[in-house]
Amino acid sequence: MSNTSPRRVSKTEMQVRIEYITDLIAQGKQRSTIVELIGPKWAITPVTARLYVRKSLSYISELLGQERMKQLGKAIVRYEYLYKECVDKKEYRTALAAQDSLSKLLSLDKVVVTERKGEPKGNKQLGDEYQIPDCL
Repeated sequence: MSNTSPRRVSKTEMQVRIEYITDLIAQGKQRSTIVELIGPKWAITPVTARLYVRKSLSYISELLGQERMKQLGKAIVRYEYLYKECVDKKEYRTALAAQDSLSKLLSLDKVVVTERKGEPKGNKQLGDEYQIPDCL
């Protein structure tokens, strides 16, 4: 009886495959087309091919998250620089606009009122507690 169990690929080979699929996605290929392309190429089942596509999509999501954080950091530095320069030049309206834009970027303009324990919902009063949004 022959050994028909599928061979496992190394981590390096898996990364190469994921990057190849990522390139196909970047080219605009549909998921079904990718499954049809990679199945015979690597002698894998359609189920395994779909798993590779899911891993590739997770990889893309991770890369985009990292890029988003880099861009967010750059934007914060730019707004802070712009604010400082405007204050130094006594251009207070522009400084206020820069601060307002930074606050919106960081969702500081969205204050959430929380319910107090033991009070019915909707019973808000002046001085109720405020919660900083989770994105910070």
